[in-house]
Amino acid sequence: MNGICGFYEACLMNLNPTVTTFTYEIIQLFDFLDNLTHISCLVYQPDTMMYVQLDKQMIKVELFIQLGCQTNQRP
Repeated sequence: MNGICGFYEACLMNLNPTVTTFTYEIIQLFDFLDNLTHISCLVYQPDTMMYVQLDKQMIKVELFIQLGCQTNQRP
C-alpha cells in the first residue's frame, strides 16, 4: 500500500515539478485510483502461504485502514 501512495505522489511531482511538499485527502487518492485503467496488488496471506490479488475496491479498503492508522498515530 505504501507503494501505491508513493506512485501517486510521484505522479503529483511529475505534474508539479516546482512543488516540494504535497498534501492530499484520501478521496483524491481514490479518484486517482479510479482513473487508472488497471491496478491490482498481491498480498501475502501467511495462513495459506499464498498471495491473494486485491481489486481496486479492496485496495481502497486497505489504504483507508492503513492511512487511518497513520492519522491516528499523529500527536
